[in-house]
Amino acid sequence: MADLKQHIGDQLQAKLTQILRRHQDAVSDFDLSRPMFDVQSGLDSLDLAEVFAWVEQAYGIDPMQIREWDLPTWDAFAERVSREGRSIQTHS
Repeated sequence: MADLKQHIGDQLQAKLTQILRRHQDAVSDFDLSRPMFDVQSGLDSLDLAEVFAWVEQAYGIDPMQIREWDLPTWDAFAERVSREGRSIQTHS
């Protein structure tokens, strides 16, 4: 179970880093402990939409359908996606 969360976290970090590198040349790996909706992160609303679309395509989970948005950080988001993914696998 932790492996799925780690995998999703690693992939999410890579995706967010890739997006930020489009805006800036020298960007270190994205810190998943950052708040999701932090304007200082360098992500804009189109970047967030891209990440959400990517999560839906990659994991079959529509982030816009997550009922409880008590997700303070990107790491918490990765945890939630992994839990939703396990729930889908269990019900398949």
